[in-house]
Amino acid sequence: MKKILIIISTILILALIGCGGTSSKEAQERLQRILTLIGIPPSIVINICQDNNNNSFCESTEILAKISVARGDTLDKIWEKIQFDASNSYWLDNLDPNKKILLVMQDKNNIEHDNGKFTLPFTINVRKENNATKELSILEAMVDANYLTPLEVVAVKSMNAVDKFYDALLKDLMKNFNTLKDKNLNSSQSILENLKYMAEELREKGISKRFPDSINACRGDVTCTDNIINKIFKDLEITDNEANIIANLPKKEEETQENTPPVQIVEKQLLLTKETSYGEDGKVEEISTYEYDSNNKMIKSKNTYSSDFSSYEDICTLSYDSQNRYSGNTCIEMTNNAKGQQTESRTRDELHYANNKFIGTEYYTDDKLNEKEEVLDWYGDNKPREIKITSYDSKNNITESTWTINYTKNNPTHVTIKTEYTNSEISRKFDDKKIPYNFAYLFDGGYVSWLIGENNILNETWLSTNNTSTQNFTTNIDKRYEIIYNNNNIPTRIDEYTTTTNSSNSSQEFKTHTYTTYEYKEN
Repeated sequence: MKKILIIISTILILALIGCGGTSSKEAQERLQRILTLIGIPPSIVINICQDNNNNSFCESTEILAKISVARGDTLDKIWEKIQFDASNSYWLDNLDPNKKILLVMQDKNNIEHDNGKFTLPFTINVRKENNATKELSILEAMVDANYLTPLEVVAVKSMNAVDKFYDALLKDLMKNFNTLKDKNLNSSQSILENLKYMAEELREKGISKRFPDSINACRGDVTCTDNIINKIFKDLEITDNEANIIANLPKKEEETQENTPPVQIVEKQLLLTKETSYGEDGKVEEISTYEYDSNNKMIKSKNTYSSDFSSYEDICTLSYDSQNRYSGNTCIEMTNNAKGQQTESRTRDELHYANNKFIGTEYYTDDKLNEKEEVLDWYGDNKPREIKITSYDSKNNITESTWTINYTKNNPTHVTIKTEYTNSEISRKFDDKKIPYNFAYLFDGGYVSWLIGENNILNETWLSTNNTSTQNFTTNIDKRYEIIYNNNNIPTRIDEYTTTTNSSNSSQEFKTHTYTTYEYKEN
């Protein structure tokens, strides 16, 4: 892998004025960053700058010159060149970590717009980056834009044939840039939408584990490696219709002739009445039924579960507030164990609102609070929401977790969960069809689960790390869903295929297959 080293340097003058006002103390502190170019040929790089005015262009006052670095040069030697060979460097008056770094490239053979120029933006996070090296790569641009997380790209950066991966990534980046520019998006929009699309596809392909594992399993076989990479990157190319959607243009197949009147479709509203879950053995494990009032609002649910060891039945009554928003439920649960012993408990969920926003839920068992969820930050639609969940055990010990949820078109596509000892990341790919639970219709839009979106999940990956004084392991769960829809494009059956691996037992995979069926009635 070829790498080019470029120095960003700043001298910060700190003037400390004494209390008497007549004496002063000055000190100089140097903030340094070595920019390492990875996966991008140095020959196409024409500029690197700090975007001081936030216009996504490198201007004359923002230019950084390349520094000639010889093999074996130490960091001190590089700094010596900068300090004493001014002809080889430009100085930035102020390196602001809040400003973006722009990597400007030019490839007239592959880029059809802007005289062959295109730009990748990067950020510098002083709090998170403890060393003096900043990677400039397409993957790093995706991470800096929060389209991928640092944890998701660790394995792929160290896999076999990573050079081929980077080459294919750059090729598709340029091809997609042309496709989006053809739709009259500006250069900055084209790059960001491009990075977002490719990141979501890479996540779906299992960039955190499944993809690098499959490449490494080829053990250097060129044909095996090329087949996997070609298959992956074929799906990373943005089609013309996908570009239309990104640019908010109509799909070609949906364009009607000028004199053709529009066809009005009256869609029937279906209400979920029964949900049946089947285990690996094909036997019924759980049945849920739902009842509605004359206004088609859900007012009661009944859930029964049975296994070889226990069974339970709970009946819940749903309630609504004065603004017709779902405000919670009260349930009576009867449990029978294998010995025939029966217990009864009462549970209650209370939903809370403020300024017309859903801000949290409290969960009670036998009138004792055992868990609550509250919003820490509400960033608005399609942007991250930070949720704090506090749980209480029987001895009132408290466990807290923070969930940061990123939404795409009101679907929770990426979730980060942090507790004292664990970090988990959930990545999802959704279809464009309705889910069985129409929350907006049932609850007048008042209730939307943090983890259930407007559409159905097609693929889901859970990556969890556990670090304690006695345990250190990683668990990876891959889920794939096969969905059968009715004529209203609502699921009637969803099959779930799950593969679980654990770093403490990497030689063994655990696979399961379960499914759920759904029944509806017309309103």
